[in-house]
Amino acid sequence: MTDLVFVLHGVGYRGREDDFGAVVAGLADASGLALHPVFWGDLAAREATVRSVVPSTSGRGGLRDDEDPDAPQWHRGGVDLDRGLDPVEAGVLRRLEEVGSTRWAPLLLAQVQECWPEADNLRRVDDVVVLTEVGEAIADLVVDLSPDGYLRGLDRRVLARCLRRFDRLVGATQTATAGRMNSSLRAHLLPGIGRFLGDVLVYQRHQAAIQQRVRDVIGSAGRSLGGEGDPVRVLAHSLGGVIAMDLATAPVPVWVRSLVTFGSQWPLFDLVDPRFSAHRETGPVVLPPAVGGWTNVWEPLDPLAFVTGDRYLLHDGSAPRNVALDHLATWGLWTHSVYWRSHDFLRVLDEVFGKGAGCGDGRG
Repeated sequence: MTDLVFVLHGVGYRGREDDFGAVVAGLADASGLALHPVFWGDLAAREATVRSVVPSTSGRGGLRDDEDPDAPQWHRGGVDLDRGLDPVEAGVLRRLEEVGSTRWAPLLLAQVQECWPEADNLRRVDDVVVLTEVGEAIADLVVDLSPDGYLRGLDRRVLARCLRRFDRLVGATQTATAGRMNSSLRAHLLPGIGRFLGDVLVYQRHQAAIQQRVRDVIGSAGRSLGGEGDPVRVLAHSLGGVIAMDLATAPVPVWVRSLVTFGSQWPLFDLVDPRFSAHRETGPVVLPPAVGGWTNVWEPLDPLAFVTGDRYLLHDGSAPRNVALDHLATWGLWTHSVYWRSHDFLRVLDEVFGKGAGCGDGRG
């Protein structure tokens, strides 16, 4: 029985065998494990020009002040556009109470209610804090019109102009925020997702060759490795987890003593295209005995990570273990590759594989 842990990489490693070797070597130093890289990237997708087909939003026009009057209004269906008026009124009342001008509240509230239908953007806001602040700001503006601190009168045009300014500010903020988020998602997520889709397509077309590569690497470390009498330990990232589980559930399987997948899509792929057993509406699927133990690690912002849920049981009746890593703000939006440098992930590896010979069964 070998102490080796065979490491399968995920997407985006075509032409990067040295890079993958360096990543595995670094993880081996940090974990104390005997890690053996399994490189299949030379069979993966060509990705050099993926960014050339990712749309860019730079250079587009500025913000539009108004909606297209001819645009369909389906997006308003079923939405109570006056629900935000309550916190605005509450903000008005609170501020008037603070300055001791509550006797003017009925007049001011009536004017707010009259002008509210014109506030297209504010009426779609559902943040109570924002709407309350708007109400207080409206009250402040009107109170400040009087040098002695109370309301002498109220010109509807002043209130309407104030409300329109708030409305435009909210609309511009929402549009700018959405634009920045859209640009960030395109810049950080789409290239990675594009590489992932490319490798998935290539794996589907060349599945036999890629799986044989894995079998050959394992076999080169020991003729009996991967057989029923000598199961292996496997650490597999992303699409590598799909490959590992496909091999372990194949008609002639690679027997796995302990498996750690991280950022893996196999639960999703098997659910929509069952590998070995059709999923039932009720009750989990029992994995074949070649899957001895399975720990599945995921990160909350990793868009390509899936969990086993209640869909699977190991052959002995126990459930695979799902472990969520805590998200760190420094990891940013694209977190599909952060596992390699996570201290929490190292602890999971220690729990499953131990440091050195034959520790851990992968069930946690």
